[in-house]
Amino acid sequence: MVTNGIALDDAALGMLRGHDLRLEISLDGKPEDHNRYKVPHEPGLDPYRATRRGLEAALRAGVPHTVVLVASPGNCRRLAANVRHVVEAGAREVEVNYALGVPWGTADSRRLLEGLGEVAEACGSRLRAGTLVLGNLRGRVEPALLNAELMADTDGGLHLMSEWMFETRPPCGAPVYRYGRVGGVRDINTLYWTRFHSYYTLLRLYDGAPEVRRVILDNIRMGERVAAHVAVLKAKVFGKDGEHGPVRTAGLRADSPALS
Repeated sequence: MVTNGIALDDAALGMLRGHDLRLEISLDGKPEDHNRYKVPHEPGLDPYRATRRGLEAALRAGVPHTVVLVASPGNCRRLAANVRHVVEAGAREVEVNYALGVPWGTADSRRLLEGLGEVAEACGSRLRAGTLVLGNLRGRVEPALLNAELMADTDGGLHLMSEWMFETRPPCGAPVYRYGRVGGVRDINTLYWTRFHSYYTLLRLYDGAPEVRRVILDNIRMGERVAAHVAVLKAKVFGKDGEHGPVRTAGLRADSPALS
C-alpha cells in the first residue's frame, strides 16, 4: 500500500496490522528535497513533517514498511545524504526510485549511479548483516517505466501502473483504462496482462505527443543503465551469487548508527 503517511493514525495502523500488507512510505530525504516537489493541498501543511510523523507512527506500531525515495535530476547529487537521513529517521528497508516522466541527461544519470554506489559502499556491512535492506538490490525489475503491476485507485479501480506514469486526464476525470474493481474480481489470476501491455498502453496514450514519447524512450534507457549498475553493486556487496540477508530488527533503536 503506497502512502505519503499523512493520514496514518492509530486506527489505520491497527487495521493494517490485521492484514498481510506492506506500506510503501514516500519520503524523499531531507525536508528541502522532500518538499521541493510535494505541493500540499491543505494550506500551511508541511509535507515533510506530516510524512515523518506517519513514518514514526508506523515504526511504533511495528507495521511492515519500506521507505521509498525518489531521486530527480534536481537532487540526485544529494542521494547518499538523503538515504542517510531516512535511515537515521528509523527506516530499515529503503528503496531508491529515479524520477519518471523527466529526461535524464548523461551527467545527471551518472550522478544517480554514483550516489547508489556511495550508498552501497557506506551501508555494505549492514546490508550483509541484514540489519538494513536496500530494495534496489533485491531483484527490482527494470525499466521501471514498464512496471507491469496493477494499482488500485482510491475508488477501487484496477489500472496498469503505466497509465499513471504521466498526467493523462484532469483531476477527478474519468479513468482512461480499467481492468476491473477491487471486490469485483474473484481471483487476480483471471486477469491477463504483461509488460507488453504496459508499453502498449503508453504508446496509445501518447501517440500524438512526440515530446512525451521521447521521454518514454529516455526513461526506458535509464532503466537499462540502472539495472546494469545495480547488478555490479549487488555483486560487490554480496558476492557474485549473493542475496540480501534476512531483515533483523531486534536490538535496533532510533539512535542506532545509521550507516556503517
